[in-house]
Amino acid sequence: KLMKKIAFYINVLSHGGAERVIANLAAAFQAGGYDCTVITTYPNEGEYPLSAGVHRISLFNEKPSGNRLVRNVHTIRRLRRALKTVQPAVLIAAMAEPNFRAVLAAEGLGIKTILSVCSDPDREYAGFVYRLGAKLLFPRAAGTVFQTREAQSWFPLKVQARSAILMNQIDPRFYETRQCSEKNYFVATGRLVPPKNYPVMLRAFARVLKAYPQEKLCIFGEGELKDTLQALIQSYGAENSIRLMGSSENIPEALSAAKGFLLSSDYEGMPNGLLEAMAMRLPCISTDCPCGGPREVIHPMENGILVPVGDDEAMANAIIRLLEDASLRSCLGQNAQKTAEAFRPEPVFRHWKEFVETR
Repeated sequence: KLMKKIAFYINVLSHGGAERVIANLAAAFQAGGYDCTVITTYPNEGEYPLSAGVHRISLFNEKPSGNRLVRNVHTIRRLRRALKTVQPAVLIAAMAEPNFRAVLAAEGLGIKTILSVCSDPDREYAGFVYRLGAKLLFPRAAGTVFQTREAQSWFPLKVQARSAILMNQIDPRFYETRQCSEKNYFVATGRLVPPKNYPVMLRAFARVLKAYPQEKLCIFGEGELKDTLQALIQSYGAENSIRLMGSSENIPEALSAAKGFLLSSDYEGMPNGLLEAMAMRLPCISTDCPCGGPREVIHPMENGILVPVGDDEAMANAIIRLLEDASLRSCLGQNAQKTAEAFRPEPVFRHWKEFVETR
């Protein structure tokens, strides 16, 4: 079977970091001369575009409903049928349920499955059924890709032995966009969802505004908490200082005029927004959250600042420190960009290709 045929499987292709990783990987393998097919459980609005030549299969026309067990059995059957049609040498899956389904659907078809863990496994595989699934099914895959050592250490040694820690690749535009000479605001990017804990960031910035009322914070992203966060901003009387910008087609441009980047998550895998900001030479302040993504790339006070999870006072103090020390801002930003060289598409794809080819 041609090693050059690869299929990717994930539930949907919209919104999240794992979804973007799959779209980027498919593009990279396609450009590297592989025949790539992306399989999703169902189509969704706001999907990441796939590069020309990448085939696309949806197992259902819309989100399947009904009892979880029945739904999974149907989905696995359809995935197996799709795999028999496509006949890839390798199947790369991402996220909890797609990882489980991939192992079961590819059983006995002579397809190597590579699973990808993009979040904190303690949360992604929470509950008895998911923990059991991880313990029973992950060892049956040809390999697993992790984003952090902390995530890797959660799994049985047998899984760790056949795994690699591979970075997310960052769009070249983040390295190539020119910086604005005028730096007007602090910036955050990411979905407006509970794990990102934006209320901590808003409380921190409200503290900063007491000392520096002219400062601004722009938050790019959409999500279920938009109205809640807007109400919180109004309760601080900060509508003119803190703005929810919605989603943007041009995040590099948005980052190019920023003084610094903020991340307030309760937990993360390897946050793409942080890597993008580092690639654009921004001084970054992030919570030191599980599953260790920020901790793996930020060396405190060398190429960024880490603050405790949920600590708005520590985040406010870090922001004020950046505001008051231009040379620190510049030094952290320059070192961040050096660190970010490792996230360029070429080295990331090289490591992925090597891992896939040697399973």
